[in-house]
Amino acid sequence: MFLRMLLYCALCGLFLSWGGHNGGGHLMGWWWLQGMVLTAGVFPIVHFAPANFLRRLAAVWMVLALVSGFSTWLEGRVYLPLADWNQPHALMASLLLYTILAVVIAGLAGLFELVGEEGEAPQTRDADGIVLVMLAGGVVYLVCHWVFGSLFFRYSTHAFYSSVLELKVGMDAVHQLGVRLYVIEFGRGALMALAVVPAIALMRVDRMKAAILAGSVLWIAGGLALQIAPNPIIPQHLRWLYTWQILLQNFPVGFVTAWIMRKTAEPATEEPQVQAASTTA
Repeated sequence: MFLRMLLYCALCGLFLSWGGHNGGGHLMGWWWLQGMVLTAGVFPIVHFAPANFLRRLAAVWMVLALVSGFSTWLEGRVYLPLADWNQPHALMASLLLYTILAVVIAGLAGLFELVGEEGEAPQTRDADGIVLVMLAGGVVYLVCHWVFGSLFFRYSTHAFYSSVLELKVGMDAVHQLGVRLYVIEFGRGALMALAVVPAIALMRVDRMKAAILAGSVLWIAGGLALQIAPNPIIPQHLRWLYTWQILLQNFPVGFVTAWIMRKTAEPATEEPQVQAASTTA
């Protein structure tokens, strides 16, 4: 099982390695590692989901496209507007890349027989629950972003933002946004909550495991994996600081979303037994 999973992550990650082809073999290796970590991050979705390719594909695509793709691009568009990878044309290329990667991840999981067969289908809330978790996800992310983002900025990253032109321009743009920044961050939190709803509805695990896995998926797909490959603006030590900041921001969103969406198991009733006893008598 472990060797099959390792080979599976390596093959899926290899597809993403072309993103660093312009930087030579060195960057391709980093992008390959990024693809492997990203695949491992969404692996619980395909492993604990039913043996249905389309449902696995939809759940994985939602995470990759909305979290790794659009949400990350939107954050970069706000804080790093001058970077080439945050321009509008880069978003379409990113969504196409993650769509193909989602097909590869969902398809190879079945080919390598990594899809589990055990477990019962979880009980989740109806459509009204989706609206509720989007509101909750937006509020949770907004609070965590404000608290932990402010702490990291004040004690770790403030000097760097003041010394690099691209980041300084981004901070000036953020200040000009005013209240609109809170609307954007609320929307990103709501979008991330929506992104993991299909995975929460598919993963055949208990409520606590689903909450932990959903939080981990948002952290890895929206933070850890994306900070691996080097970029010309943000140095490595700062990227690792961002990794922990994103953990404190994204993980609570996934945890709360799964906790709300999942219903607790209803206690078994003894009415059928009573009726059977009365019938026998």
